[in-house]
Amino acid sequence: MKMSIFMRGLALRAIPLGSKDSRPPASQTEAILPHPMPRLLAEVFVLRASPNPLIYDLPEELCSRVQAGSLVQVPLRRQRLPGLVWRLFSLEKKPSFAVRPIAEVWDERWALPPTLLRLLDWLSKYYGASLGSCVDLALPKSLLRTTKRVRAEENAEKDRQTQASSIPIPTLSPEQEAAVEDMWDSYRQRRFVAHLLHGVTGSGKTEVYLRVMERVLADGREVLYLVPELSLTPQTLRRIRERFAGHHEVAVWHSGLGEREKREAWEAIASGKVKIVVGARSALFLPQRNLRLIIVDEEHDNSYKQNENPRYHGRDVAIYRAFLQGALCILGSATPSLETFFNTRQRGFRFNSLPRRVDRRTLPTIYVADMRHEMNGRLPALFSRQLLDRLRDRLERKEQSILFLNRRGYASTYLCTSCDYIATCPRCSVSLTYHRVPEHLSCHLCAHREPLATRCPRCASPDLKLLGAGTQKAEAVLQKIFPQANCVRVDSDTVSQRKALPALLEKFRRGEAEILIGTQMISKGLDFPNVTLVGLLQGDLSLHVPDFRSSERTFQLISQVAGRAGRGEKPGEVILQTFLPQSELLRWAQRAQFEEFAEEELQLRQQLGYPPYRHIIRHLLRGKNAEATAHQALAWGDYLRQRLDPSLIELRGPASSSIEKIHNYYRHTLFFFVANVSQTLPILLQLRKDFPWPRSTLDFWDVDPLDMT
Repeated sequence: MKMSIFMRGLALRAIPLGSKDSRPPASQTEAILPHPMPRLLAEVFVLRASPNPLIYDLPEELCSRVQAGSLVQVPLRRQRLPGLVWRLFSLEKKPSFAVRPIAEVWDERWALPPTLLRLLDWLSKYYGASLGSCVDLALPKSLLRTTKRVRAEENAEKDRQTQASSIPIPTLSPEQEAAVEDMWDSYRQRRFVAHLLHGVTGSGKTEVYLRVMERVLADGREVLYLVPELSLTPQTLRRIRERFAGHHEVAVWHSGLGEREKREAWEAIASGKVKIVVGARSALFLPQRNLRLIIVDEEHDNSYKQNENPRYHGRDVAIYRAFLQGALCILGSATPSLETFFNTRQRGFRFNSLPRRVDRRTLPTIYVADMRHEMNGRLPALFSRQLLDRLRDRLERKEQSILFLNRRGYASTYLCTSCDYIATCPRCSVSLTYHRVPEHLSCHLCAHREPLATRCPRCASPDLKLLGAGTQKAEAVLQKIFPQANCVRVDSDTVSQRKALPALLEKFRRGEAEILIGTQMISKGLDFPNVTLVGLLQGDLSLHVPDFRSSERTFQLISQVAGRAGRGEKPGEVILQTFLPQSELLRWAQRAQFEEFAEEELQLRQQLGYPPYRHIIRHLLRGKNAEATAHQALAWGDYLRQRLDPSLIELRGPASSSIEKIHNYYRHTLFFFVANVSQTLPILLQLRKDFPWPRSTLDFWDVDPLDMT
């Protein structure tokens, strides 16, 4: 991410309207005029109704109460709907089109701050999304419903009644103290500064965050603390509430909240009653007016990337919002993204390091288990003898273990050994996964389900075999080997309900289970002091994904999962099962040598022209007719090659996506490698507008994509 996109201020643009007749002449569009004034009109985004703003009259009695960012109710057809005033402008004479008046203004305290409006404007431009879809991010659906509102003070009172924490505050290590002071020096500059806090797992990054938060709150300012996963929210919230109980209220914000909870939290934040917000990426669009500290914990995590329009990256939006607010932005991780690490070398981000665990605790020892020697007949075993021996030892010592396998279900393939038929999804070009409880075959892309066949659909042979392994199989095999052990499984099958994940993790925390088996949900941030063993059942699985980030993600995954071991008084061990024991990447991960890995990987990225040295813009085409979609992609690619400057935009593709079909849509992808998104994306969007596009082919743009499939 180049700093140029963060370092330029953006004035609010004049928004083009959907209808030519309803667009005021440019010469008559001016800034807000003092009262008295000519006819004053407002551009209003009617929430979730249109990607473009509509024009409404501003009645004289409302002029003193309405500004850009005000929340209003407006008539649309036969309804009165909530909307956001984007800008005001004046006309000297009556417009040629009918204009209806704004009906009502909601609480003036709820108006979105100007910096948030500028953020939404930048978001629309940088990611090529409609401004209406960006505005929708800033307002919860239930906020302006005409139901009786619940006073936000109810939740606030609950926080006020919380007693001050009796948990002792730990003494900082010299490295932690140095990081806190460096960040505080940046904060006192009263301008945007970004810090990367690189600390090995268990090094006390959270304590650094809390110390800086204390000083910012004492200065009368507000804090936003971002986490990538819902699984991290409860323990993060607990630590923050324990530290600030009796002094500051804390609001939580994520997709798992009910609409009433969101409305209450939003009102408390907009009114300034709450100074601390803990949330997922969507919390970036809350109306914190006095925001001066943004913390992005586990900044490398892919969950910060939104996978539907607008396809923004939460880390990058956090950086830009901090710039607009003149705030301190802390990006923390044990395994930083290469983009952020690069920014400390080339873009002026400050670098703080915590190379050791707190209280002189040692990092876990990582042992590599060569699975080439663990074959069971012709098939690889799920558990190495080395891992089973250590699991048995932990059970005898009353210690806990975590097993990581990034595949859910029981088996990944259902194969006919007579004709090589593989059960595949009828709507997606992927094999079906076998789930044992309840028994069925399932597609993990479109949720298609079908019963397990007893004979091959192609040759009628009964010789069908289940291959591969998921978390269900790992749990079943373990229960046979260790019937005395209590296991907890955490994957999207077991935590489909809102409160299931916190309950399962709390059960494990209380020691009611000895073994935790899970997918990437358990790979970061969790802190269980009695866990002394971690096993990565297929530690090199992500290396085989066709993606230029596969090495980076594998290093991050190994380091993060391994970091769950030995976080208490007892030392930890990690068993990394792999078919690639000689990989240099695995040796770097064994020695926790992030910087050495990063420097090597950056050299390779520079040679190939990949991020962070250039940006990628992905254009995905989808259609239900395979031949027509392929033809459209080829025609679009030929059209672009005749018009693009290759020195400015390098086009790669079109090509069939690595997963060719999802939800009955055939997929083709084009990749654009560019040095500057803000300069080149408008060119691409204009060419797309000029090109004849059939309705049968859908498409979307993804700036700085993380999913290359």
